[in-house]
Amino acid sequence: LVDNVLLIEGITRAGKFLTGNILDGFEGVEHYQYIGLLEHIPFLVRLNFMDFNLAKAIIQCQIDNNAYDSMVGRNLNFRHDDKSSIYNSPRFKEYVQRTLNEDGDVVVNSIKQQKSYFPYILHEAFPNIMLYFDIYPECKVVRIDRDPIDLVYSWHNLGWGRRWGQDLKDFSLSIEGNNGPVPWFAYGCLDEYEKADEMDKVIISIASIAEMGRETYNSLNDGQKKRIHMLTFENLVTNPDEEIKRLSAF
Repeated sequence: LVDNVLLIEGITRAGKFLTGNILDGFEGVEHYQYIGLLEHIPFLVRLNFMDFNLAKAIIQCQIDNNAYDSMVGRNLNFRHDDKSSIYNSPRFKEYVQRTLNEDGDVVVNSIKQQKSYFPYILHEAFPNIMLYFDIYPECKVVRIDRDPIDLVYSWHNLGWGRRWGQDLKDFSLSIEGNNGPVPWFAYGCLDEYEKADEMDKVIISIASIAEMGRETYNSLNDGQKKRIHMLTFENLVTNPDEEIKRLSAF
């Protein structure tokens, strides 16, 4: 059903929701959504816990289902204080109106005819972004980065050096370490991670994600690299007009 997938990707606290709210104002771009499975499945494939064809089927089914629901005003985020709330969309009234519109084949035909981009937020997914290019060759990725010192500070303040696999509000999938659950991105440096204190766990995590991301980017072909738009949080907030022009061109 959906071919035009737009992924808004970055490390936790990099500025993805800010970026999503900006993209929300572009013509031909739907309101962005978050589906946890879309960032969990790629690392399950990476770690050989899931077959590619199974992953492809689940991801396509999830995105198609979510896109259809969005077009009929179902499962949108109406929580007022959330950054991804529908109240923050410049097209808020249109989305509310959809709850009263006809559903069924007319919605399917509308998706096919309009060819709008359906954007999804992904956390820590760039090391595994190749999976999406394999499933959606025409997908686009907006990748936002942020000064690693600021990321470490923010993660530490939010307790991400101790919360992985422990906090009941952490809805990500963890993997089994030697001493309990650990985040997936610690699998390549497990011994170092488990011996580290809370602050060093944060530093190791962010460094590991960044290094795997660089390796992945270097492995992409030129066509795939052209489908990725890189920006930084710092440039976005200090020079927004120029960054929005670049996003528009992309």
